[in-house]
Amino acid sequence: MSTVIEFDYKNRSYIEVLEERGVFAVLCGDYVANVWREEFPTLSLALLRVAVLVKCGEHEFEQMFAKDPETFARHGVLFLNGEVI
Repeated sequence: MSTVIEFDYKNRSYIEVLEERGVFAVLCGDYVANVWREEFPTLSLALLRVAVLVKCGEHEFEQMFAKDPETFARHGVLFLNGEVI
């Protein structure tokens, strides 16, 4: 397991991306008791999910993810493929 990126978000949550056994795990916690983990097949999708998580934080976490990790990955691949020439 290796850490790709980790940071604190507004002293309210921590976010990590780890590489484990060929997948990229996004971990987030609130420093209290809540921790969640999602896995993605590529670093680009994991970082895209982190961007969406930060977007949720910009709205004080009143709005959260609209899609589960699998659905997000399908939509994310379409988005990323459309942005790369």
